Amino acid sequence: MAETINTLTSFYKKHKILSTVILIALVDILLLVISYFALSVFTNHGNKETVPSLTGMDVEKATEMLDRRNLKIEIADSSYVEGARPGSILEQNPEAGSFVKDGRTIYVTIRTYSTKLVKVPMLTDMSSRQSQSILTALGIKDVRIQSVPSEFHDLVTDVRCNGASLTEGSKIPVNATVTLFVGDGSLSGIIEEDLSGNSDSLSFEFDDSNNLE
Repeated sequence: MAETINTLTSFYKKHKILSTVILIALVDILLLVISYFALSVFTNHGNKETVPSLTGMDVEKATEMLDRRNLKIEIADSSYVEGARPGSILEQNPEAGSFVKDGRTIYVTIRTYSTKLVKVPMLTDMSSRQSQSILTALGIKDVRIQSVPSEFHDLVTDVRCNGASLTEGSKIPVNATVTLFVGDGSLSGIIEEDLSGNSDSLSFEFDDSNNLE
């Protein structure tokens, strides 16, 4: 041991610059090794977790599952999807099956708790087919037709939801039932007869006045 120390001391005295460079290199290597192991301890480096599938689950249940895996959850967005349960998870990032480090946050999109509202445009004074197409484009699927006496056939005269008439700009739930009141054209002949009768009456009065002269 003493001989080794003497040899190193002798080498250092003869090659001071080279010895200093070697010493600095050894210190740097030692610091890198210490830093690597320290990083592994404080960040759980090397510990990987498999991201489970959260789609369709409630946030509360998903949180419990992720806690057991030392993972976190955060709601990044919400969206309305018909048929999905309010508060259920629709999408997740990272995807199921991905490998992540302990403590990683999983971002999810959930189904909104409230029903989506849509703004209704003008739907009267047009054909029932046009009105239905507009409502379908808005996402409203439950559309009913009720025929009413009218001068014009297949013309929408009124639009109602829960008994209330809808005007342009009205907001209703996308899953609401909308009733279109469509004219059956039954009053068309009556009006024509009334107009014809009035015409005959005027003609009679005119002829009668000529006879008086």
